[in-house]
Parts: sequence; C-alpha cells; structure tokens
Amino acid sequence: HEHRVVIPERDISQARLALCQATKTVLSNGCKILGISAPERM
Repeated sequence: HEHRVVIPERDISQARLALCQATKTVLSNGCKILGISAPERM
C-alpha cells in the first residue's frame, strides 16, 4: 500500500483518518438510499 493511513506525522494521519470516516459515511448513506445492505467488515 503506497499511502498508509496511520503514520508518524500526526496532522497527515488525522486528515487521512477523517477521509476514511467521511468515505464510510458516504457509502453508508448511498447504500441506505439504494435500499441495499453492506457488510460491517470486509
């Protein structure tokens, strides 16, 4: 994996974690709108 999420640079790591959380929210909302379920883990 070219870009790790958790890295020593705290501000970059926090930004990447926030992006992951936002992506999770968008995918979850999209699935709800479409009426499909998604697995909790992959």
